[in-house]
Amino acid sequence: MLGRRQFLGKLSAGMAMTLVPAGVITAAGLASLRDRFAGLVDDNLHLVDSAGVVKKARLVALDDGPACPGIEQFSIVLEGSDITEGLHEVYHPNAGGLQIALMETAEPGSGGARQRAYVSSFV
Repeated sequence: MLGRRQFLGKLSAGMAMTLVPAGVITAAGLASLRDRFAGLVDDNLHLVDSAGVVKKARLVALDDGPACPGIEQFSIVLEGSDITEGLHEVYHPNAGGLQIALMETAEPGSGGARQRAYVSSFV
């Protein structure tokens, strides 16, 4: 099981490095991805869906995932009136950009639909 997890982790890291422009990593400094998003709770993020449509969504929660040495795992919950499931490019000037896959969450939202994205990254 550990070997499979390590393989999947290495594969994911390689894929993430091809999706995230090098300037984003440099601009963000040495802060972990989780820490960069933790400071944005209640801020608006820009989402670009697969059709190229730009939408705004508010980051309403950041939840820690299971602990695993060398892997940072967490999820973010976004809320917006017109956000939908699927692949999106999410961007904030203080955190950079990241491709995420949004999926519906059963949690009720006060400002529209709520969607969750799970994130895993190497530390």
